[in-house]
Amino acid sequence: MKIKQIIPLCFLGGVFTLFGLYTTRIPFKPELIQESSIRLDSSRTVSTPLSKLLENQTSTLVNATSQFQLLNEQREDLEIEIQTLKQQIDELMIQRNILVEEISPYIESISIQILNPLTKIQQQLEKQLQKKSQDSVIEDVLYVISHATNAVEQYMTNPNEPTYETSLQTAFRLMDDELAQHDVNSVMSVASEMIQSGYTNTMIRMKLQQSKELLQAFEANYIAVENDETAQFKRSKQQQLATEDALNLKALQLDELALRLSGILDEIEQVTQ
Repeated sequence: MKIKQIIPLCFLGGVFTLFGLYTTRIPFKPELIQESSIRLDSSRTVSTPLSKLLENQTSTLVNATSQFQLLNEQREDLEIEIQTLKQQIDELMIQRNILVEEISPYIESISIQILNPLTKIQQQLEKQLQKKSQDSVIEDVLYVISHATNAVEQYMTNPNEPTYETSLQTAFRLMDDELAQHDVNSVMSVASEMIQSGYTNTMIRMKLQQSKELLQAFEANYIAVENDETAQFKRSKQQQLATEDALNLKALQLDELALRLSGILDEIEQVTQ
């Protein structure tokens, strides 16, 4: 190699050597983060601190627990009320059954002696009316007998209400009006009525006469008479009706409590989810 070529190479080597020595002496300075970036990150941290998140979660849990406890207390109170109400209903039902048993012989006596025979006559006339398109005699007699049966049934339902007396007096008045024109109270009057009105109409009016006699027996033996049996019936029947009214009221209250309990259970289910 020539001397002219060696000199430039030596020069370049010295330069690189000097550069290397210089770089080893100067320490490395990393690039610093801008203050604006630091402030930005800090502001983000302050806006949603961890302590605040934990506080919100704790508050939510406390509210849910408090609501659950309140609902659970309401549920327990309603269940106690429902249980108490059921016991009261059971006691009232026992009382009602006792009262029904007490008045049963009296009711059965009226049914056998008065109501059933009246109903049988009414059914016979209704069946007879079905065979004819129209019969004013049967229709008139049926109308009168319906007042008689209503009077008896109203008395059996509630002897302390005067409604049966109105039906009873109306039935007697209608019977008297009809039988005054067509008397069938004796053998001679029956024979005369057959000649005048015919066999069928006479038989119909004889049923009306039977109904009147049944109604007279009802008035004499069950209404006009004042004895211990009648007094006991009226007293027990009044207690029975009062007991049934109380039962109906308790049943309504029980339904209301059951609906409220159902709503509370739904709310508890929502809170616990």
